[in-house]
Amino acid sequence: MNDNSNYCEVVKKAQSGCQENMSILSELAEPRMSAYIYRLTLDRNLTQDIQQETILEMVKSIKKLREPERFWGWLYRIAFSKVQHFFRSQQKEKGMSKIDKEYLVQRLSKSDGDGLQNMVKKELSQAVIDAMVKLNVRHRNILVLRCFDQLSYSEIAGIIDCSESTAQVRFYRAKQSLKHKLTKHGFRKGMLLAALGLFGQMTTQGEAAPVFVSAGSVKVGGWATIIGAAGTRLGITLISLFTAAVLSVGGTAALNKSEDDSHELPDRSEIRSFHYIKQSWNRSGGPNPNLMRGRSLSKGAYEQWYYFPDGIEGPMYMMMQRWDPQLQSKLCGWMQNSSGNYYYHSGKKTIFLHNYHLPLSSGKTRRLPTDTPEFLDFLDSIEGEDKWLDYTRDPETGLLVGVLDNRFYNAEKFTTNLSYNTLNKKSFDSFRYPWPEDASVVDERDEMYKRGWTYFRVNGEFNGQDVTGCGRIPFIYDTLGEHYPWLKLKIGDSLTVLDTPKGAYLLDSQEKVKASYPSNLFFKGMSRPWMGMNIIDLIRREAAEKRIKFKLGKLYGARTPYGKAEIIVEHPDVQIFYYIDIDKDVVDKIRFVGSEGNDYGFFEFTYLQEIDRSDIDFSEPEKIKAPKSSKRDGEGILWFVELL
Repeated sequence: MNDNSNYCEVVKKAQSGCQENMSILSELAEPRMSAYIYRLTLDRNLTQDIQQETILEMVKSIKKLREPERFWGWLYRIAFSKVQHFFRSQQKEKGMSKIDKEYLVQRLSKSDGDGLQNMVKKELSQAVIDAMVKLNVRHRNILVLRCFDQLSYSEIAGIIDCSESTAQVRFYRAKQSLKHKLTKHGFRKGMLLAALGLFGQMTTQGEAAPVFVSAGSVKVGGWATIIGAAGTRLGITLISLFTAAVLSVGGTAALNKSEDDSHELPDRSEIRSFHYIKQSWNRSGGPNPNLMRGRSLSKGAYEQWYYFPDGIEGPMYMMMQRWDPQLQSKLCGWMQNSSGNYYYHSGKKTIFLHNYHLPLSSGKTRRLPTDTPEFLDFLDSIEGEDKWLDYTRDPETGLLVGVLDNRFYNAEKFTTNLSYNTLNKKSFDSFRYPWPEDASVVDERDEMYKRGWTYFRVNGEFNGQDVTGCGRIPFIYDTLGEHYPWLKLKIGDSLTVLDTPKGAYLLDSQEKVKASYPSNLFFKGMSRPWMGMNIIDLIRREAAEKRIKFKLGKLYGARTPYGKAEIIVEHPDVQIFYYIDIDKDVVDKIRFVGSEGNDYGFFEFTYLQEIDRSDIDFSEPEKIKAPKSSKRDGEGILWFVELL
């Protein structure tokens, strides 16, 4: 890691105020930090800015460095902290850094070789860049430190503030993540070193000279491999076997330390599942002033699993097992998977199939461990928070990792620990607590839910114009592919709203594209049962994402078991009233009222129980060719307001 044998003396003299040695130190640091930062950002302008900030911070803070021999690790930490700060602010503002993709690819295409060789290099380099860009910055950081800056695991541990064994585990996971992304871009297994070499050559300083990554630099220890694979079925099996072996020879303390040191959470974009156990109380009973907190743990604990086949922004599966308060006996159970919504009544020994996805009995909006603190703070400001719950979040990812529950007088300090990415679709479908094979089955679904999809019609008026339309919605994930959702609304004679899997569009009276948006935009604030969450939760969560206040009106109608509800989304310019059939998990009507009480109109929805396939109204929309200049981001649930 030394640039020369005397760099410690240079650091010490710079700390004492010697400007000449500070200049020498800056000259040593600038090229190294520039190469390091560029491989993390892939943006030349941004690299220059962060490099200058890093050197400035070095000059201002060097007197605080207590161990001159740790200068480089200290400087790497400063640089990476500034890179992380940029990526956090970028994510918050939903912006994107300008990646120098074209520049990087051209660096290789200008190298020696015939036309065919350069063409192959160009295709490979594009694939490598695409894969590296999709890595989270923590993974890219450790790969750069190990493979290109050639640091030891102990040096890396000092930079990222962890143990040496944890540094190996994190490198293993970063390597596996890159392998997975390279495979998606056409790289065969065994080409990791070649891909890293190409990336190094493209991002090297000066001329694009060949860069070789040694096989030794990508090796990790056996224990780190076992821990690193813990998110897979094989890894879990290996951990279980290894744990048993360690405990049998009295190695408990050492094992616990390794498990703690190796803990690392995925980025939100990588999450596919989570699991936890929480407590609940008997909602029908009022508070008892004689009890410590007025609530008794009477309903038991609920073990819950969630799985997201397309990531946390897509459809959701859920299963839940209710236990007695002592977590000894299984009671009722729920499962919402790719084929339907199931409820096992342990008392009746009966499995019920329902139309609806399960809403919370408390009436509050469903919250997920992957929700950001800012999002949850906003929900708390509307729905109130429980002061007896203490939440613990991972400082790097912001993910919820634990909850301390003090609500119950007879079960104080109940600790809920959350685990991420511990199951896949196969393990989710093989329900951990199977229901009795001899249980009765009662199918309470209506015809359209049994079919798994349906068509719907829309009628109403909007801003003084008649509204007509139709569309199709799937109710479950299994029908999402063949019977994908689409929507076509005609507002007067001047505007058509169209939503298809290829994109969403606004068309003028000549059916020319006025604006194009991401697919499913115009389903925001409308029925989307294929998402796996009840519509009352979807609408409230979509309003909260935009930090728009809302309120849940009183439930009304026959309770079978939930009945119907009204949600009011309170935008400053217009109130949007949603009339919802909770049991069917659909929106019946949407009404728009201006801030001064003026009526902007309404949409009414009719869902078809029986399908007449000859009905020409329900022909799928034709493919739209939209100019690039028409692309818009859209405002989510606020698209109604945009139209006004």
